[in-house]
Amino acid sequence: MLTLDELEEIAHLVATIVDSKSPFTGTHSQGVTRIAGFLGAAMGMSEHKVRLIRVAGLLHDIGKLAIPDEILMHPGALDKKQRAVMKQHTYHTYYLIGSIGPGVQHIQRWAAYHHERLDGTGYPFALSAPDLEPEARLMAVADITQALLESRPYRDGLSHETVKRILRNNVDANHIDGEITALAIQHLDELSTLV
Repeated sequence: MLTLDELEEIAHLVATIVDSKSPFTGTHSQGVTRIAGFLGAAMGMSEHKVRLIRVAGLLHDIGKLAIPDEILMHPGALDKKQRAVMKQHTYHTYYLIGSIGPGVQHIQRWAAYHHERLDGTGYPFALSAPDLEPEARLMAVADITQALLESRPYRDGLSHETVKRILRNNVDANHIDGEITALAIQHLDELSTLV
């Protein structure tokens, strides 16, 4: 069984490998990790819980290692078949983290559920609000916020007003947690320095 220090060290290595696979998301895992840690602390989570959240952030896209490079590096919108393959990364994340060993089940859930939605229309397991812990909900908000703020080779990071509008639309659609999203919006200036 790994110590938290050992798990953090492995997670940093994995995040570096995952982020280096695609020029489009070269700092995504690190940005999600910083935003998730900030939000966890702002929610009053213990220092230990925030460290676990940060590990989940580092590992949340480990499943992309199982996605073909031609899909990860596709410069435009993905077609239906490509999107279906890309969506599999969350299942691979769930499986790969689970294979680390005992004691990582909570990190496994928080990381792998970052594309689940409160209304049950997310993936990989189509879970709904009762099945999603606050930490998994936090990871979903951190993932979306980071992706919107981050500059990509094909677009600059979005304006704060656009990010707020998209986040609020996701809350209105019952995709992400309203309270955590409100916290992210409240601290958007600070979060934008973390991407």
